[in-house]
Amino acid sequence: MRRKIVFVLFFASIISSVFAQPPGQDKTQLEKERQEIQRELKEMQVAYDKLKGQSKQILAQKTILEKKMNLQEQYIGSISKEIRSIEDDIYLSELEIYRLSRQVDTLKSEYARSVVYAYKNRSNYDYLNFVFSANNFNDALKRISYLKSYKEYREKQVSTIKETQQLIARRKQQQIGRKEQKM
Repeated sequence: MRRKIVFVLFFASIISSVFAQPPGQDKTQLEKERQEIQRELKEMQVAYDKLKGQSKQILAQKTILEKKMNLQEQYIGSISKEIRSIEDDIYLSELEIYRLSRQVDTLKSEYARSVVYAYKNRSNYDYLNFVFSANNFNDALKRISYLKSYKEYREKQVSTIKETQQLIARRKQQQIGRKEQKM
């Protein structure tokens, strides 16, 4: 058995010496491998540093974009609030327009009634009777001034009706224009 062990050891040493590389070549190879690994490590470090800088930039860009998106959302919210405010103004204007229209209709009907009455009683004698039925001269002057002021009032009413209608139309156009501009 001893011979077998010696024979196996001898045979193993021969095989290892045949396949083994010389000791000088092994050291240079290891040094080359170490240098190659160091070079790769340096390359990896440079690549890491580049990526690290880029990742900081990317994170900064991401933060800036998030802030920008938040500001844009606030801007859109602000515009939406302005549009709602304009819509509220339009609604209030429409209520005012409706109220003014009713007032204009009332003024028109009153004016129409007074015109019809004046037409039916267009005789100058009625006006003269009204003036001459005064008790004294001062009352007659007051009645004449009253008739003049009544006539001026009715003329003013007509101009007020027209101006109110024009104001209603202008205001409505302005509100619609503001809303379209914000849209």
